[in-house]
Amino acid sequence: MLNPGPGPDQNPSAAARLIRFESKPAKAFAIADLTSAYSQSARKVWRGIALLGRNQLLIEDEIQAGQPADLWWFMHTPAAIVIENDGRAATLQQVGVLLRAEILSPALASFVIRDAQPLPDSPHPDHQARNQQVRKLTIHLPGVTDCRLAVRLVPLPRNESPPPAPPEIKSLAEW
Repeated sequence: MLNPGPGPDQNPSAAARLIRFESKPAKAFAIADLTSAYSQSARKVWRGIALLGRNQLLIEDEIQAGQPADLWWFMHTPAAIVIENDGRAATLQQVGVLLRAEILSPALASFVIRDAQPLPDSPHPDHQARNQQVRKLTIHLPGVTDCRLAVRLVPLPRNESPPPAPPEIKSLAEW
């Protein structure tokens, strides 16, 4: 979400187009150009989603804005969330299954847990679900003009071995 306010957070008539798609055993990915949805706030908004080794998920957003933009990233979940002391990683637990979320880029980003409610300045539709059993794992980056936001999701085995090393973060054009 860019520059939330009282109106729609995206252009409701925008169409995203798939720039690239590939599926191989070691990596499957898709990259979408979301610029038309955010054209009032940014010159470029691309989102890449990659399945790495068929057991890790990488979500990477590239944002370029002419003016500083207020960037929000959300992951809605019913899982219990525990954020590590540095704020760069969180463990989600639901029905005995663990998932690790890690911020790989930018270096100063951190996770915060929020209620699954609209932001104070965002629209509050009358018939919106109450989301009482849902939380938001959130990243907030104010003043963004050129940003690569990358988050990795890795399931944790029951024996709690450390997750594999994070991938090298490359621009979406290099995927």
